[in-house]
Amino acid sequence: MLESTSEGCMDISPNGREGFLRNQNGNSDIELHMTPPLRFSWVTPSICRSAYPTLPNFAFLATLGLKTIVSLTPEPPSADLERFCAVIGANSLHIPVENPSSQYQMTAGIADTVLQVVSQGAALPALVHCLDGRAVVGTVVR
Repeated sequence: MLESTSEGCMDISPNGREGFLRNQNGNSDIELHMTPPLRFSWVTPSICRSAYPTLPNFAFLATLGLKTIVSLTPEPPSADLERFCAVIGANSLHIPVENPSSQYQMTAGIADTVLQVVSQGAALPALVHCLDGRAVVGTVVR
């Protein structure tokens, strides 16, 4: 992914784990390490999924222009995640789910709510996450 800015651009390395800022002549004068959330991936050009985002992930997520972050978690999002959403101007939506187990079953109501949110153009781009980035989010977006 390449995200343009007025100062230059941000490149994400092929393994998607860190990036750096380049000035307009292509020199990497400023190094900025960015870490995507665990199991981060794009599902469509405007919907991504991951494990629970934490402070080290916020610099990376801020480059994505997210308008919505959907938390499929037992507890409401942390104060840090709520503040991050406010700073970047993204809507935070918490959809309570049970603490997942190996036999987790997504209800049709939860899946329908997530799909309704991410099908609205005004909510995109969106990040949908759960605790581990597999059990719950994987039943809604793949």
